[in-house]
Amino acid sequence: MRNLIAILLILTCSALTFAGESRVSTMGFHVGILPDDNANVYLFPQTINNFKFVQFEGVNTGSPDYMLIVGDKGDRWGLYGGWDERNDFINIIKSLNEDAAVQLGVRLTTTSIEAKYDNNEDSPGNASESLTNKYKDISITGVYGFNKGDAEIAIGAGYIQGPGLIDALVGYPWNYDGPHGSVTYESTSGTTTQTDEGEAKASSFGVGAVYRRPFNFLLFENMFASFNYSKGSETSQFTMDGDVDVEDIELSGSNLSATVTFFNHKNIPIESKYIKNTLLVYGLGADLESYSFSGDVKLPDANGDLKNSAEASESDFMIGGPRFHLGVEGDMGFLNLRFGLMRMIRFYSKEEYSQDYPAYPWYYGDNNGDTYEYSESGIGQGGYYIFSSGIGVELGNVQIDLILNDDFWVSGPQMIFGSSWGTLGVFADVTYTFGDK
Repeated sequence: MRNLIAILLILTCSALTFAGESRVSTMGFHVGILPDDNANVYLFPQTINNFKFVQFEGVNTGSPDYMLIVGDKGDRWGLYGGWDERNDFINIIKSLNEDAAVQLGVRLTTTSIEAKYDNNEDSPGNASESLTNKYKDISITGVYGFNKGDAEIAIGAGYIQGPGLIDALVGYPWNYDGPHGSVTYESTSGTTTQTDEGEAKASSFGVGAVYRRPFNFLLFENMFASFNYSKGSETSQFTMDGDVDVEDIELSGSNLSATVTFFNHKNIPIESKYIKNTLLVYGLGADLESYSFSGDVKLPDANGDLKNSAEASESDFMIGGPRFHLGVEGDMGFLNLRFGLMRMIRFYSKEEYSQDYPAYPWYYGDNNGDTYEYSESGIGQGGYYIFSSGIGVELGNVQIDLILNDDFWVSGPQMIFGSSWGTLGVFADVTYTFGDK
């Protein structure tokens, strides 16, 4: 259950914070420091006025994401989607004028499950079972992006509501493990009927903003900043035979993040037979992340009353930085060669966790009545370093971007012509630009 909350918290503001695209992933792993890349449409909706194309992202996956942008500057429409949005009613970006646009995503689905089993044998032990399960899946996200002077700004909010999980139903009946909404299970044996009822729900709400503008700082001429906050909860209750409460669970969590990145984005002319121009991108940034989680699991006492609780809590805090981005793109005419990396250390981090076990050996085994606490903190630990390379092939109005397999630089010819080493690339995008932007 806790994992679902974490997913909801991330998804709520995903439109503001993430854009997966082959060129971005090989030029420093940060779309915010690549203002000329069409992936900015996911971050700043108003940049729809800078592009006009149809794109298939991740064609090698068999179910690529897509985006279509058409219309005149200041009156453009963008349609986007993919596997994650397959149940959405609306996924659009619409420019309001040359400096402003809105992005809207709406999903509203309902599911109703009814199942029944009858033992029709002519005997006194006739039995029947029936199950009903009804739940909703709602998602509403909106982003408003606008330019103010030389600054680009986008502000968004999102709400998600979906089914949860009733632990008491996992594995029964008929191994029905969820998802669960409003559930009724009825079983009859002879003249005896038992009715069990339960309900589960998960929801999350989040807000976020991104900001980019020219800004002189040390070696850098631009800055990018982001802020996100989201809060989620999940609950589940289950009652057997009308009056025996066996489950009452409440989980909640919140997540706050803020980033700032100073960067340069420069074209460097090169007099070379093979390379016409080189794009150099580099940035330096820092992150702040704070996550908290609490859970309360009520358990029945000897009388069947849910009075005792097993409680858990967790908190994580991290100041990340310095975070360094570097990307180089060499223009060789119809072919672009790219190299990029990102490196960050966790300047300070702290993690705390606690768990109380009630005195119920039948539920918690040998841990009944115990308390567990854990705390860890450190400076300069848990850093990471990632590197990627890629190529871009431009054939008229068609652009193909490919993330290269890391082993390509070890055994490239074998990979091109086929061998046990794998394939040439691991992710590919295809973009067709409609004439002049």
